[in-house]
Amino acid sequence: MMYSFNRVRFKRLILSLVLPIFLGGSGHLGALQIFADSFSSEDLEFFERKVRPVLVQSCFECHSHQSKKLKGGLLLDSRASIMRGGDSGAVIDSSIAENSPLLIAIHYQNVDLQMPPESRLTENQIKNITRWVKRGLPWPDEPEPSPNRSQKSDFDIEKRKAGHWVWKAPVQQALPEVDQSDWVEEPIDAFLLHRLEQEGMFPAPTVGKRTLLRRIYLILTGLPPSPQQVDAFIEDDHPKAYEKVVDQLLGSVHYGERWARHWLDLVRYAETMGHEFDYVIPNAWKYRDYVIRAFNEDIPFDSFAKEHIAGDLLEVARLRKDNGENESILGTGFYWLGQQVHSPVDVRMNQLDVLDNQIDVLTKSFQALTVTCARCHDHKFDAISTKDFYSIYGVVKSSRYQQSTLRPLDRIESTVKTLEGFQNEVQNQFASKFSDASQASSDLKGLIQKADVTLLGDVSIDGFEDWLFSDEAMSFDPFVKAGTMVSRPGETPVVLATREAIDSAKWSVALQGALRSQTFNISHRYLHLYASGKDSRVNVVVDNFNLIRAPIYGGLKKNLNHEEAKWITFDLGMWEGHEAYIELKDTQHSDLSGGGAHGPNAWFSVETVLSSANAQPPSLQRPSLELSQEDLSDVLVSKMDSYAHASDSIPLAPVAISMTDGNGVNESVFIRGNPKKLGEEAPRGFIEALSHKGNPSIEGSGRLALAEHIASPDNPLTARVYVNRVWHHVFGKGLVPTVDDFGVLGQKPTHPELLDWLAVWFVNEGEWSTKKLLRMLVLSSAFQMDSKSSPEMDAKDEANDLLHKMRVRRLEGESIRDSLLKVSGQLDPKAYGPSEKIHLTSFMTGRGRPRESGPLDGANRRSIYVEVRRNFLSPFLITFDTPIPFTTFGKRSQSNVPAQSLVLMNDPFVIQQAEAWATKLLSLDISNEAKLIHVYETALGRLPTGEETRSARQFLKEQKKAHLKNVHGPEEAGKGAWADLCHVLFNVKEFIYIH
Repeated sequence: MMYSFNRVRFKRLILSLVLPIFLGGSGHLGALQIFADSFSSEDLEFFERKVRPVLVQSCFECHSHQSKKLKGGLLLDSRASIMRGGDSGAVIDSSIAENSPLLIAIHYQNVDLQMPPESRLTENQIKNITRWVKRGLPWPDEPEPSPNRSQKSDFDIEKRKAGHWVWKAPVQQALPEVDQSDWVEEPIDAFLLHRLEQEGMFPAPTVGKRTLLRRIYLILTGLPPSPQQVDAFIEDDHPKAYEKVVDQLLGSVHYGERWARHWLDLVRYAETMGHEFDYVIPNAWKYRDYVIRAFNEDIPFDSFAKEHIAGDLLEVARLRKDNGENESILGTGFYWLGQQVHSPVDVRMNQLDVLDNQIDVLTKSFQALTVTCARCHDHKFDAISTKDFYSIYGVVKSSRYQQSTLRPLDRIESTVKTLEGFQNEVQNQFASKFSDASQASSDLKGLIQKADVTLLGDVSIDGFEDWLFSDEAMSFDPFVKAGTMVSRPGETPVVLATREAIDSAKWSVALQGALRSQTFNISHRYLHLYASGKDSRVNVVVDNFNLIRAPIYGGLKKNLNHEEAKWITFDLGMWEGHEAYIELKDTQHSDLSGGGAHGPNAWFSVETVLSSANAQPPSLQRPSLELSQEDLSDVLVSKMDSYAHASDSIPLAPVAISMTDGNGVNESVFIRGNPKKLGEEAPRGFIEALSHKGNPSIEGSGRLALAEHIASPDNPLTARVYVNRVWHHVFGKGLVPTVDDFGVLGQKPTHPELLDWLAVWFVNEGEWSTKKLLRMLVLSSAFQMDSKSSPEMDAKDEANDLLHKMRVRRLEGESIRDSLLKVSGQLDPKAYGPSEKIHLTSFMTGRGRPRESGPLDGANRRSIYVEVRRNFLSPFLITFDTPIPFTTFGKRSQSNVPAQSLVLMNDPFVIQQAEAWATKLLSLDISNEAKLIHVYETALGRLPTGEETRSARQFLKEQKKAHLKNVHGPEEAGKGAWADLCHVLFNVKEFIYIH
């Protein structure tokens, strides 16, 4: 039963909640910080990535110092120029942003003032510029352009490398000497204490055992300790009692769940694509489980990085310990977790935006660099050229989406060899007949040459040798000759092929595979394929756009559901001049193109693919093996039965979202980020400033070489960036506070020698182990400091940059929700598996809304296992600053707003957990006094004070009276009173903070 609120219930909380609600805004969103002296690195990055490129592409031709003819006296190439305005006056309204003439012009709100005049900006571009104006026009501190000052890039890579610390290799210095040497438990303590002593300071005292235990539980697992765990730790006087707890927590599955959630913030994890219809990303949850397992198994971070970047290309894949499935390939799924636009009008620009996001997430997560700021021009501050951006662009562009099978090939290799033996025996019976058919096939070359076509692939002429054979069905020679036994579903499980073909069911319909062409330029209007199949599909992927759906792109996919080969024709007229590749897919599961053909018995067979200016395919007579009834001897039928039995013994393999290699294609630099204006070619590679040995010869896409660059011990950033991320989550703030930006616009390290020492240690002694790193950090004296210090120390280090005391911080939304479940006794500890459906409130409406809502409590599972739908995010988690998944978020916002208090007071889920906790509490055979102690220990990890005990007794008495007035019986009234007390404890600030 869910109890209704009454005035008595939260009378002690009302004053603290009501006042902030009425404080704040004037009603306008647009009061600008026009006179701000500086802007945050996030604001500056937003300008460089989202605003400056638009100004350069759409405005500078008429409104910059380099314009041939300046129009309206308005310059838009510096902040000062924008603030000055033009001949018509100011273009920015400093009081109400929405009234700014600049915004009115780009919104086309005035028929006499529409900019750019030739074509309106996209909605996203307008939204980004509006946000920029409202933020006060963030602009980096740079010289104002002048007519005499060239706008050409003054990019000097060596000068920039020399001018910023991140490009230099970290050096591990000796531990500094300190006066208070007995305080040093771990090497990091020496560095921290040395800085404090230099400033005449000393660290805060060691925190109490109860607070320390709650702190370490929340940091490592995101869950509070139980009263039994608290009592056990208090009673354990062994010198290594705390160390034992740390090791237990690092060995818990909850550790991986907690730290995987941190990583998911970096890769903008979601299970739907957002935009208009919020389509599902198939099997996204398998990537999430992969990350949890990787943290629990302490996979070395360099291996983890390689698996993300090129896990499908590693010479030896890492296999799961429990079932032997391919783990390495799962890492590449992160590329495809971003947003997708349903039907972009400009598919080439959409490709640029998608790849930009993939590169942004890749390079920020592993290198903490804003590489995508070089999309339209050389980076304004860092040693990253626009050519660097397009070098990486070519690598990612040359890779392709796939739902890959996870079963290692050696699991089925012996069965395939058995099938091959049967095939060879049968083919020998038709040797002469096949010879005649093969001779007839050779005549096709002449027919093709006479036709007005371009041959893209033919089983007889080139054997599709330039095509890319992917996954199980294509890994064991899918070429069939006439007379080959092939697997087919249904009443006839095996048939004899009558012609040569590439057949995905040569061995078994249970094997999944894909056949993809090289990337080619669409020069003919029509594409013809001579193919057959069942529940399979042919896609024409234009400019890497995989979300092939109507209304614009529906014609780029066709289902194969005919067992006799026939011509399939695509009209590619509207895509002439674009790049594309063809893929034939035999798949068990739906993919990004959604719906369509897929199933457990899918197969395809293809013989010829060609493009032509003619709508009708050429009239080519395919040679066929003619079989008589006499040919089908009892021996042959017996072989076919044996073949069918062996083929059926192969089970379906699980699949997951991943990346696969295409043919390598370099990209040209887009002048000012415009894909229609091409500059010099940018060979596939990595950032020049980090390529100490140069870019080696690139094979395929180049992702494997990219992975080696990033995961190399010689890379000066990778280890630094990662240890800094871990430090941030342990101590509440990174040694480099801007954890996602180590560039010039980011903040400098507070303890540079410590950062470098940790980076070198992590690679060498630490062997890239996250658990070893964490163990060092949390066993340090620094971690065990109290969060309270003397006023004298606080005055000397107001921002606690020197870490003279432990930082207090609020829990993330997921940990708050998980703590509610843990404390109430409802938490289901089940790990891994498909996500629980998101609970939909009546306010969560719009296109793409799921048909079914998940339970209010998320089936009592941890938040990491609850579905993340971009258009239907959890209101509870969003309120507590869970980031919207569109880019890398290494550091979450820490807001303190009335909505958070209101959620804890009013959310039905919170009330539900309070009542569940009360029910469990009343089932305990202990006194009311013991219950009071128990609820405080359970919620806060400590005993109640005398004042708290007295207040709680009085509160229970008053609440029971209130419930009796609401016509509840004595038993129900008592339960309601305890539920109210539990609810109050959920609303205590201490419950949602780490001290």
